[in-house]
Amino acid sequence: MSADRSRKDPKVADSTLTPDVVVARFQTPRSGSPSSTNLNRNQLRLFRHLARGTTAVLQFLQTPTNFTLQNRSFDDSQRSQIASPVLVAIPPATILSTTNRRYSFHIHIPITQRHSYETTVTMEKFSQFRDRGSGISPFMPSPAPDASLPSRLFGPLIFLLRLPFFILYTTTYFLLLPLLPSPLRKLLLWGIFALTGTWWSDLQLDGVKRGSLSQQPPSRIPRAGTVIAANFTSPLDAVYLAAVWDCVFVQSFPNSQQVRKLSLWQAVTLALSPRQLTSAGDNEKLTTIAQLLKEYPTRAIAVFPECATTNGKGILPLSPSLLTVPSSAQIFPLSLRYTPVDDTTPVPGGVKVWWGFLWKLLARPTHCIRIRIGEGVVNTVGAANGVSSSHGEASGADLRRRGGENDGDLTAEEQRVLDKVAETLARLGRAKRVGLTVEDKKNFVKAWEKRRR
Repeated sequence: MSADRSRKDPKVADSTLTPDVVVARFQTPRSGSPSSTNLNRNQLRLFRHLARGTTAVLQFLQTPTNFTLQNRSFDDSQRSQIASPVLVAIPPATILSTTNRRYSFHIHIPITQRHSYETTVTMEKFSQFRDRGSGISPFMPSPAPDASLPSRLFGPLIFLLRLPFFILYTTTYFLLLPLLPSPLRKLLLWGIFALTGTWWSDLQLDGVKRGSLSQQPPSRIPRAGTVIAANFTSPLDAVYLAAVWDCVFVQSFPNSQQVRKLSLWQAVTLALSPRQLTSAGDNEKLTTIAQLLKEYPTRAIAVFPECATTNGKGILPLSPSLLTVPSSAQIFPLSLRYTPVDDTTPVPGGVKVWWGFLWKLLARPTHCIRIRIGEGVVNTVGAANGVSSSHGEASGADLRRRGGENDGDLTAEEQRVLDKVAETLARLGRAKRVGLTVEDKKNFVKAWEKRRR
């Protein structure tokens, strides 16, 4: 039924709920309310969604002789009160029942709530990728917030104005990066944040009152010779860490104490690339965090111990790569959260994913980053369980022969160190620790891509 018909027909219950999308066609039971015995899976999903607070529109294809809606009964004597076909608003959690006959009807979702419904259905389809303990699905893309009318109108214009400057600036920066001194590299990175309207809005140290950051000793924040263990949610993670600390970036792997050294560009694109789900190749040069601390004594080492991106709602099991950090170097858990929440990129992919992130980054006026830094954690097991620094760099095949690829079960002390870092990350980011692994994410991405085809 079109919007024009809804406005002209005085018998339509609520013209503000004009249906824009036909979601599903139903057939009422002969008696009683919809249940699992007479509704298929997709129909049940819709009714569950309605019960969560969505208002929809019900359209009968035939005028029913008797039905009950929102505790109001209609029968033959009241037919004059009902349009044919019937179009009435369904408030949340409404019980619908009919008697005597079956009737076919459509459920419509207003266009403003369509994305919410699609997200609900998607989450139910991927329920196997939820953490069993908490119910959190860390790989599900966060829904975009409702855009205001000005954002919809001016978003494309902002994108087109920013895009050429962004491409020129970032291309020039990464081409000249090896030639730039550290202070200039950090300064120019803030230009990227300015172009995208991304602001460092909220920085806090765990356990420190607001307004007293300047009074804290240097040992309370990450610095040269320390390790930053950050959650992994967005390409902006690496940009922020490089702009503040000029870090050396590494990629961790599940069940391995070895890491792959990354450039800033590789660290940024890793958040969007399926490479985050792959293991190290036999010919790749791998090293340890302990070795990198010796090679770069004037810089901090940034590691993403979850190994793969999430939507920020859960903390994945951490890689044992942190266990090679010597006891003389502190490990600082660092949490980054973004507003809007869909700035995260939990699903890697190809060109479509990259352009989707670029659109969100450039079409919105502003983005905010919330940073929380935990107290430094000391690796009490030191570098005893890591590859000796005398090994230097080695190929993936060499390290696997030395036992570096699969470290087996961790000792109680090793697990305690990883648990302390993970618990701090979860607390700082207001997230939950989950039991899902990178292998689960591989399966999720396969299912997600299959759904998108």
